[in-house]
Order: sequence, then C-alpha cells, then structure tokens
Amino acid sequence: MSRSSNPRNTPPMRNLSLDASGNPPSEPLRVCILTPSLRLVGNIHLAKVGKQERRLTALLQSNKDFLAMTQVLVQDRGTCQALERHRLPFLQVNLENVEAIWPVENVD
Repeated sequence: MSRSSNPRNTPPMRNLSLDASGNPPSEPLRVCILTPSLRLVGNIHLAKVGKQERRLTALLQSNKDFLAMTQVLVQDRGTCQALERHRLPFLQVNLENVEAIWPVENVD
C-alpha cells in the first residue's frame, strides 16, 4: 500500500454495527451520581468502543446537557433513604447538577 492512499498515516476506520435504532451498540454501566440533594444509583449506557473509563469521561465531556439513566434508585443525599417513588425505569439527569459520578458494583 502506498503512502499516498493514507497521507496522514491514520488507522483505518472500524465498521461498527448499528442497532435497530441506528445507534452504535452499548452496554450498561452501574453508577452512583450525586446531585446537591439526591443520590442516584442506576445504569448509564456507554458505547462498546474503547476502555470503560475513557468512555465514561468522553460521555461527561460531550456537548450533551442531560445524561440518561435506567433502573434508577432515587435516594435523599443526606439520609440515603429511598424517596417515596424511589425506583424509576428512566431518568434524565441535568449534567449541570452532577457533583460526582463513579462506577459501582451493586448498591441497592
């Protein structure tokens, strides 16, 4: 292969399969998120490309305003008591309110 066919010497693009919605495949990552008043434990979904830590960082540094979570346990941050309607199948979290986020094992 001549250098002129790849003048910047960049690695070839991988062909990623897409799901039925046209999105790259993803995998759930269980995380704990702290906001000023809540503790949220649930799944976020990361693309299956690259290392898990880098994918989480990339997601947080993206130009998105909200982070989608599934299977969310909502707790009062001060007491860690579950709120009345404490289990949600889906929740959008405004990233401006996120003070900390970290991967967790099983925290229910």
